[in-house]
Parts: sequence; structure tokens; C-alpha cells
Amino acid sequence: MEQTQLDVEFMDGYRDSKKERNNMNVITCPQELKATSDVTVFLAGGITGCPDWQAEILEVIRRSPKWQNTEVTFVNPRRSTFDVSNPAETVFQIGWEKRHLDACDIIFFWFPEETLCPITLYELGKAVGSKRSIMVGCHPVYKRRLDVIEQLNDVIDMYTFEGHTPVLSTLTDTLDRLHSCINDEDIA
Repeated sequence: MEQTQLDVEFMDGYRDSKKERNNMNVITCPQELKATSDVTVFLAGGITGCPDWQAEILEVIRRSPKWQNTEVTFVNPRRSTFDVSNPAETVFQIGWEKRHLDACDIIFFWFPEETLCPITLYELGKAVGSKRSIMVGCHPVYKRRLDVIEQLNDVIDMYTFEGHTPVLSTLTDTLDRLHSCINDEDIA
């Protein structure tokens, strides 16, 4: 997938993990998460064969006044370069993701329309089984959307927010739900 100049500038700006506007910190693989008082959020979802939705939401947060007083560290598994055909890199990536999924306070799941995300489905099942705090969004035409909804219905009491569906349909709605939950706001 070709990166635009905005993508390159955006990723270069966050690669060193310094605090940016809105008290946001971003850790990107292969960096390691250090102890922090921030809420930590792992960005779980499609990487291969889909748009860079992680950069999209990080840019929205960076520019949004509503996130200004939210101290949050996002953990992003998407690397600027990753050779999936290299077994050593793949093993490292899997280990890095496991450590950081376990370390984060909230796991933000996004299932884009372009790919089935089999690893992300596994990670969602594991998170639900361990009663982790999650946010889940599926693109409206994601091919396994109904599966995700039905599987979460088994644990609906744990993942229902004031009677609202646990699976949202847009990145924006899922991000808004995340903001509300981090800031203990009523969910509209």
C-alpha cells in the first residue's frame, strides 16, 4: 500500500513517542511500553491488506480539542516496515503484540472491510475470555460482522454500555465510545 506524504510526516512525527498535543503518547512496534500513569490503549485490528486506520484515528485525536485533557498512551502494532516473510520478524511481532495486549488497560478493536483479520478475531476471543476492557467496531460490510456481534452477545452484560450495542459501525463512533469510557462520560 502506497503511503501519502501526510502518512509519512504523521508517522515520522510520532516515531519518537514524545508527548504530543492532547496529552497523547504513541508507542509503535518495536518500541516497548514503559510504566505510565496514562490510560493505555492497544490498537488491535487489521494491518495487512487494509488502510492505515491506526494513523487515521491518531490524527483525529491529535487534532481534536475534546481529547485535550485526556492523558492516554496508544500502543500501535503497525510498523512502517515489516517483512511478513521473515520468520524472525514475525516471531518478534507476535511476541511484542502479546506483551502489549496484556499490558494495556483497554483494547480497541477495529475490523475493516478489506480483510477478515483472523488474528484480530483470535485476539478478541482471548480478550473477552479474560474479561479485558474492550471497544469493538466493525465496518458495516466487514464479512464477519455478524459473527463478532453474535459472539459478543454471549457476554453482552459485560460489554453493554447503558443499553447500547457493544459493536459499533464506524471508527468515529468507536473512538467516541473510547473517549467517553476513558473520561467516565455518559454514552449518548
